[in-house]
Amino acid sequence: MLEPVDDLVLPAESDTVEGEAVESEAEDDDESEDDGESGSETESSEDETPSGPSGVAIKAFSKLTRRYAFSLNQVFCSSQTDLTIGELEEKAELVNGLRTRLLPSMRTQLSALLQSLDLSEYPIHPCPNPESTAEILSALGDLLKETQDAVEEIALEPPLPSAEHDHHLKDLKIFRSNHLLWKTKDIIQNHLCEILSICDQYIVMWEAEGIDREDSDHQARLSNCRKEIVEMSATCKDLMDDLIEWISLSDFGMLQKDWRVSSKKLDRLLAALVEMNNGTFGKPERGDTQTDGEDIRAADEENRARSIQLARSAMPIIKLGRIFYDKLSKTTGKKIPFKLNAGICSKEIDALRNKMDSLDTQIDHILGLVCAIYQTDEHIGSRIKSLKSVTFQAWRCLQAALLTLAFHLQPSDPDGRNDDAHNNFKTWFLVLENQFRLAGSNLKDTVDSCFGEHEEEDESDRD
Repeated sequence: MLEPVDDLVLPAESDTVEGEAVESEAEDDDESEDDGESGSETESSEDETPSGPSGVAIKAFSKLTRRYAFSLNQVFCSSQTDLTIGELEEKAELVNGLRTRLLPSMRTQLSALLQSLDLSEYPIHPCPNPESTAEILSALGDLLKETQDAVEEIALEPPLPSAEHDHHLKDLKIFRSNHLLWKTKDIIQNHLCEILSICDQYIVMWEAEGIDREDSDHQARLSNCRKEIVEMSATCKDLMDDLIEWISLSDFGMLQKDWRVSSKKLDRLLAALVEMNNGTFGKPERGDTQTDGEDIRAADEENRARSIQLARSAMPIIKLGRIFYDKLSKTTGKKIPFKLNAGICSKEIDALRNKMDSLDTQIDHILGLVCAIYQTDEHIGSRIKSLKSVTFQAWRCLQAALLTLAFHLQPSDPDGRNDDAHNNFKTWFLVLENQFRLAGSNLKDTVDSCFGEHEEEDESDRD
């Protein structure tokens, strides 16, 4: 049983689970609540729930959904400065158990659940096996309870490691434990429980009395429900696989995984700019419908031509951002020329992630403004002013990220036997920063040359 105490140690803001801070006594009491429901609730549910194996399965679905839909809430506990080797080993064994047994077993049980519902191959006339479903749900319930207990003991239950020793804790660093809690909560609460809820509805529809099973509308509803369950289950399995892999990663590997996501997003942003350059991106719009048609077309063409120049000027910023993330997250080919300082602590990792996220956000904002200008010339004065400001902020965010990286990265070749400037990451950072600043300056010049008069009009309107 977890008990809040006076000596609170709050996780980093970015690692809290949706800002929740509630006691978990109710979670351990769920078993008794499930077995001792109020008489009125039990009577009403018995009237609506089918009897026999289907009824048992439906009740099992409801029980699991009710119990785990709000599981693994954040609890703030005291930390302990000096943990024994035995205490650390116990938590490390729990982490390893999640990776090697609990999460893979949960994935297997989900596959078995689909088979028991006859959903694995999209049959025309599915024939669920409620008895098998109920047995699987019983095993899944035990598995979820064990998983929840393990994650809570790792991330929430005392003794918790003190932040001052965090840099020595390796796989038990605070940021890893907090993210393990969040990721597990996401899988169970936001995905698995949702699947169980829809499976419950599916059994009810399949078992419904007085329904013509050959009715096309009924079959369509069942088909849509089956499709939703299968698709959501595939996503849930991917998340489980992702978490299993994530637990095995080093601190740097976890950061690199995030940066590869950012790199892929920049691929999509660059593709959008290419479409603008080719004139195939969306359909430019105008709000002024009262003007003569020829004037509208002329204004559209003028705005479109200038927007294409703007898109071309924004491309180098997106490309440099992608190069930056690719360089940091490189996992194949030549050995990456740097590695993360092994002594970095959770607070420093969170600070680095926040700075990298800020850069990602600013670059995304640049594309959003370019897209808005391409689509319509409404509010163009304020948008180009924002674009210049955001471009400058992106450069400042890059500077901050590079400075933090330079402090926490170290050469892969610590003996310095390789003097190749390409492998000197600090030199590469300086070159990248200069190129990014130049790209931002060129974008600003394009804005001034193509849209300068609109900014002046915007200022005069305010006067």
